[in-house]
Amino acid sequence: MQVYKLFLKVLKKRLLPAILFTGIFILILFSISSSSSQTETYKPSELRLAIFDEDNTAASKLAVKYISKGNEIVKLENDDDKLLDALYYTTIHYAITVNEGFEQKLSRGETDDLFTVRYVHENYSNALADSKMNEYVKTVSAYIKTGQDIETASKSAAKTLAVHTKVSYQQDTRSSEEMLSFFFQYLPYVLFSAVLSSLGPVLIILNKKEVKDRTHCSSIKPSQETLGKILGAVTFVCAVWAVFMIAGLYKFGSAYTGKVGYAVANSVIYAAFSAGLSILVSALVSNDNVLNVIVQIFGLGSSFLCGVFVPQEFLGSGVLTAARVLPAYWYIRANNSIFSLSDTVFDKGEIMMCLGIEIGFVAVIFAAAFIATKLSRRKA
Repeated sequence: MQVYKLFLKVLKKRLLPAILFTGIFILILFSISSSSSQTETYKPSELRLAIFDEDNTAASKLAVKYISKGNEIVKLENDDDKLLDALYYTTIHYAITVNEGFEQKLSRGETDDLFTVRYVHENYSNALADSKMNEYVKTVSAYIKTGQDIETASKSAAKTLAVHTKVSYQQDTRSSEEMLSFFFQYLPYVLFSAVLSSLGPVLIILNKKEVKDRTHCSSIKPSQETLGKILGAVTFVCAVWAVFMIAGLYKFGSAYTGKVGYAVANSVIYAAFSAGLSILVSALVSNDNVLNVIVQIFGLGSSFLCGVFVPQEFLGSGVLTAARVLPAYWYIRANNSIFSLSDTVFDKGEIMMCLGIEIGFVAVIFAAAFIATKLSRRKA
């Protein structure tokens, strides 16, 4: 119990980094396991235009009216210097002049030199304005070819182009179970990284020579020392795991009942593996920087190989064969069966097999951690 109390004392001093790590990883987990809850809406782009009608005919006025619709018209003098200043400072996006002779040319079917446009840079706004003018001219020309006069054709074109297709967005209809499947899908990487990044430094401090010398001077047996570290690690990991579970309940609003209970059990076993690996790694390394490298290599490597970031169905057979030696592979395989992901179905037998294999990994890692801790004590 003395080692356990020492563990808690050291952890208390390292509690702030642990809280920060856990909080950051919860935010990461939420960001990658759930889509945005904001409702998307469609809103047409509004341009700031300066329009000058030099033809001043019925057809040109109808053209100006159509182009102005849905845009902001800025009143400016038809002066090159003032227009250039307005364009440069983005007071307007585009300057359009309806050229003299617009009505006559359009009535004869001519579509060249109907407008003069001024802008500073090629961009989306310019393309949108060009598209709107071309759309209007082509529609008017089409009506003229049917035998309508220019004024009637202009009115018909404006009426036709006023018809808009109703745009709607399908709302996100994912169930809470689907969202939980993504939550548990990414949990191995986040849980592993949070535990090792927070717990590892504490165990490394306990393994420092000056701390170990004080412990060895006491009557504490090696087995008691190791047991105290394991008990402290398990306590800390249980607390971190509970924080993630509570966060999942808060975020997705679904109780861990039914088959989701298997996912919870799956995460418990993986949390235990993370605790055992933390003890093993801390017994082998004595530097926080080395620990961080191991966290990144093992955490990211196993996540990519085992299907955390890329579904297992997209991974090659060789990759999956190699990934079988990692517990994350069996975690993801169980998760796929629990939530029927990657073209799998719920299979209790498959799930129990995966959980059993993961428990085997936990037993092996704790045995290795016990031996490594005992050997490091002898070397000291």
